[in-house]
Amino acid sequence: KTFNNPKFFDVVKTWEVTANRKHHDIVMFKSCFPNSNIASDEMLGSYKGSFNSLLPVFRDHPDILFIGMSTPPLAKVSTDHAAASRARAFSRWLTTEYAVGVRNVAIFDLFDALAIGSGFPDANTLVPRFAVAKGDSHPSSEGARAVVRLFIPWLNRAIRNAGLSE
Repeated sequence: KTFNNPKFFDVVKTWEVTANRKHHDIVMFKSCFPNSNIASDEMLGSYKGSFNSLLPVFRDHPDILFIGMSTPPLAKVSTDHAAASRARAFSRWLTTEYAVGVRNVAIFDLFDALAIGSGFPDANTLVPRFAVAKGDSHPSSEGARAVVRLFIPWLNRAIRNAGLSE
């Protein structure tokens, strides 16, 4: 909702900008792990609708690269198979279908970077060694390092694809 409210979005795009700059070149955003508790198909549809409502704002600011991240997965004890599968589906939608053709929007697959792969026991849940504790879905230092190894090259490609690199 911050992006859809001009008052708040103006703060986001100009936060601590100094000198002659008009706005940030990159605005990054993500949801926290509780948003991976997608309890129903209706909730999944609502999530998609919320993200789709942001596209006009992003299109109206082609000189800003919007970097989003899919929601991170939940620890096994914090989800069930159906909710975890919907979380994976949402992540896939965000990273492969959402904003296709919108040059200034890129979504990093944080879910996939931290989740047990499809087809494995406990699929679509947080890799246990990437959890701070057994029942805690916060990523551990090891999980954060695993994400960074994937994110940095991905970010470089996203910047080049958006035409922001020189």
